[in-house]
Amino acid sequence: MEVTIEKLIINNLLTNEEYTRKVIPFLKEEYFHDSTIKTIFNNVSSFILKYNSQPTKESLAITIDENKDLTETDFKNVVEVIDEVFSYKDDHDETWLLEQTEKFCKDKAVYNAIMESIHIIDGKSTTK
Repeated sequence: MEVTIEKLIINNLLTNEEYTRKVIPFLKEEYFHDSTIKTIFNNVSSFILKYNSQPTKESLAITIDENKDLTETDFKNVVEVIDEVFSYKDDHDETWLLEQTEKFCKDKAVYNAIMESIHIIDGKSTTK
């Protein structure tokens, strides 16, 4: 079980309401490059915005199960990661976690901007 900042972010979005309220306005789908994590983030984010609360493990699984765009393999991967992140112990220093989340957002925003710039220079961008 490999712990990554993305998985810690998902874990805390699901289990730490104070953290969620602080970071959800700054997290964006495009910051998550792994399709499994991105799928989970999109469902968690949508749930939080719709119901103004964190989803339970069961409600998240049901929501994801209703997603007809996922293949069976993708669905299994998503469920495995959900089980994994719910198993993490909540013993992280909140200040450290907020700093790491901020660093993650900054790094991903810069990375995405550089990649978009490369696409523009290469003439691969259809919108710019």
